[in-house]
Amino acid sequence: MFYQSHNSIGSDYFNPIIYEDFFFFPHLHRHCEAVLVLEGEVSITVGSRTEVAKKGDGAIILGNQLHSFSTERSSKVWVCVFSEDHAGSFFKGILGKQGVRSVFHCPQEVISYFFYSGYCMSETDACARKAFIYMLCSEYMKQIPIVSGGSNGGALLHRIMTYISEHYREDITLTGMATELGYEPHYLSRFFHKTVNLNLKKLVNQYRVSYATQLLCETDMDMTTVAAESGFQSVRNFNRVFLAETGRAPGEFLREKRG
Repeated sequence: MFYQSHNSIGSDYFNPIIYEDFFFFPHLHRHCEAVLVLEGEVSITVGSRTEVAKKGDGAIILGNQLHSFSTERSSKVWVCVFSEDHAGSFFKGILGKQGVRSVFHCPQEVISYFFYSGYCMSETDACARKAFIYMLCSEYMKQIPIVSGGSNGGALLHRIMTYISEHYREDITLTGMATELGYEPHYLSRFFHKTVNLNLKKLVNQYRVSYATQLLCETDMDMTTVAAESGFQSVRNFNRVFLAETGRAPGEFLREKRG
C-alpha cells in the first residue's frame, strides 16, 4: 500500500487518464476518484470489498479510502482524481458518511454527455468537467445506500502519510512521529489503524521493501548497502521483512530479475 501525495493536495484538482487493461496496487489519496468503464470489465477493491464494474458502469471512490484495480481479461477505463470543490454540495451531504458500495450503472444520458464532452480530458473546460462529475456523484447518491462511517480525518491522515513517505528510510517510531505532529501516540496509533487498517510498522516496512526493490533492480549495490539505504537496521532484518512482504528472499528476487 502506498500514499499518492500528488493526488492529495491543491484545490480545483482534476486529473483524468484513460487506461488499457487497468491494474493498480492498493493505494490511497486525499482527493476523490471517479471511474467510468468504457470497454470490458475491471475489479475495484475498496477496503475489504471487491466489486466488478462492467462497460457502462461508473464508480466513486471517496477520499482516503484504500483501493486497488485489476483486470482479468481486458478493459478500457476512464479514471479521474478530482478535488471536492468539483462537487461541493455532494461532499457536504455525504460528510461523515459513505456508500455501502462504490459501483453503479450509468444511464445513457451520462454516457452520451461523456462522449459529447470529448471524454472530459481537458482541464481548461471547467464547466464540462464539473457537470460530468456532478452527474456521476448524482448517480452514486441515487443508486447506492448511504450509511454513517466515512472518515473526517483527511487532513491528519495526509500529515501522517507525508511524514512516513519522507522518513521511512530513517529509524522512524510512533512516538517520534506523534511528537513531530503534535498528537498523543496512542491516539495516533488508533486513528491510523482505523483509517487504513494497518499499523505503522507494517506500512513503513512496505515502503522500505518497495525502495529496496528499486535499488536491487537499478543499481549494483550489495545487500548490506541496499538494506542500510532502505532503512533496515541489519541484513538479517532486511531478509526477513523482504521475504514476508514479497514471498521471496532478496537474493532470489535478484536472481530472477537478472535471469
